[in-house]
Amino acid sequence: MGSFLPNKIISKPSSNNSADSLNFIDLFCGCGGFTLGMERSGFKCLAAIDFNAETVAILHANLPHIKHVLHRDLTAFGPDELWK
Repeated sequence: MGSFLPNKIISKPSSNNSADSLNFIDLFCGCGGFTLGMERSGFKCLAAIDFNAETVAILHANLPHIKHVLHRDLTAFGPDELWK
């Protein structure tokens, strides 16, 4: 049975990666409910992004291990800018 998520969002760990998890980026993350559920399912969050400063602050406080929690409006920039 194939994955229902595009390969650009999740990927298998490389052979030199010691983690046994799949990675994801939480777009429109809110306060992190989806992120928490994905992590409890074995996924690793690489970044979380939302335009609401209050929800971003809550996610960052509750899930401080996520290194890249961004307060950005995803409708205001293209995918190439996401890597910056």
